[in-house]
Amino acid sequence: MLRSASLLLNPISNCMRSFLIFVLFAIAITTQAQVLTPAKWSYATSLQQANIGDEVELIFKATIDSDWYLYSSEFPCEDPIKTSFSLTLIQAFN
Repeated sequence: MLRSASLLLNPISNCMRSFLIFVLFAIAITTQAQVLTPAKWSYATSLQQANIGDEVELIFKATIDSDWYLYSSEFPCEDPIKTSFSLTLIQAFN
C-alpha cells in the first residue's frame, strides 16, 4: 500500500518540477528583455573651441531602430514616455 501511494505522488512532483523550471525560464527571459537600447545617442557642440563667456549649443542626435519611436518632450498626452534629459550642474559652467 505504501509503495502505490509513492507512485501516485511521483508524477505530481515531476509535474511541479517541470512547472517550476518553466516559470524560472519565463522569468529569466522577461528580465533579459528589459535591457533593450533601440536609440543610440550622439552629441556635439556648436563650437569646437569655447572661450569664457561664449554661449555653446549642445546638439543631440538619436539613431533609432526600425519600428521604434521617439516622442517629443512637448507631446500633448501622458501615455508614451516622453524624451527627457538629465544634466548634472557643474560649477565651472555657471
